This record gives sequence, structure tokens and C-alpha cells, in this order.
Amino acid sequence: MKFKQLARIDQSAGLAEHKLTLGNIILKTVESLDDDFIEKFHQTIGKNVKKLRERKGYSQLVLSQTLGYKSVGLISQAEIYHKGQHFNLEHLLKIAHVLECHIEDFFQESVGE
Repeated sequence: MKFKQLARIDQSAGLAEHKLTLGNIILKTVESLDDDFIEKFHQTIGKNVKKLRERKGYSQLVLSQTLGYKSVGLISQAEIYHKGQHFNLEHLLKIAHVLECHIEDFFQESVGE
């Protein structure tokens, strides 16, 4: 079976929806996820890590050291998405353990103040 590409543009929202078909199966593609959307996603995670870290009273250095790092580089850069630096799933799992929160808290649009 071959993939066949379909594209639909929603004029009202200005969004392109890309799909592939494989026989009778329709698969959604990631082409409609633009760089701004992904950047905002990483920024949201970084902001939430920072809020939860500060709520716990931990400095970037303390969190870095509990994760086994000798400097704050990863934490400080990923919290602000500096030069594309972001947390991966392993980082988030470990940070959630240290901060005693749920990993899904990092993905919320806004963590309660």
C-alpha cells in the first residue's frame, strides 16, 4: 500500500491540516505544528518548572545538584528556552520526583500561583 497525501486549509482559522491516507486509514501529520507552537510548548514547560521549583524554595543550583549536575546551565537555560535548550522527558521525570509534583503539572497552560 502507498501513502497518499491530503491537505485541507481552513480559511476561517488560516490553518492547514495535513493528512496521509493508507488505504482506508487516515493519518494526521505534524506539518501543521509550526515552530512557534513548539517553541511556546517548551517555554510553558520551562516556566512551570521554574514556578514549581521556586514554590518549593529551591534555587537553580540546588535543583541542578539534586539532578547530578555541577552547574546550573541546563536548568537556567531550559527554564527560559535559551538558544533552544529544553527539558527532555527524563529531565522532567527526575524534576517531578525532586519537586514532589506530577509530571503533567509541567504541561499545564498555567500552574496555579
